Amino acid sequence: MRKPPAPKRVGPFQRADVIFTAEGGDSSVSQVVAGRRGSLEITQGGVRVAQIITDTEAGPRVYDPDHSDADADGYVNYPNVDVVVEMTNMLSATRSYEANLAAVEAVKRMALKALEIGR
Repeated sequence: MRKPPAPKRVGPFQRADVIFTAEGGDSSVSQVVAGRRGSLEITQGGVRVAQIITDTEAGPRVYDPDHSDADADGYVNYPNVDVVVEMTNMLSATRSYEANLAAVEAVKRMALKALEIGR
């Protein structure tokens, strides 16, 4: 099924925040870790995009009468994207991903050790 085209934007770009929710009813995806004498099931959660919220805060308004997007008073509305905030969000997401990856690896190592002990 095709998505309908997005409405044409009027004005400057507005930053958007993505809201994630757990995927599925039980919020888990199964992975089987196989050993020599058996297997152990590990559940891992997944996410999906639930909503995209547009930030309605106004961006900077700069006087530039020669700009092609200037209004009748000579002011141009610029996007409300702050590079410092976006960089901080990106670093936070990267650190969260690394922490989650380390946790999954630790669970995998523990499951394999448990299989070794049971041998």
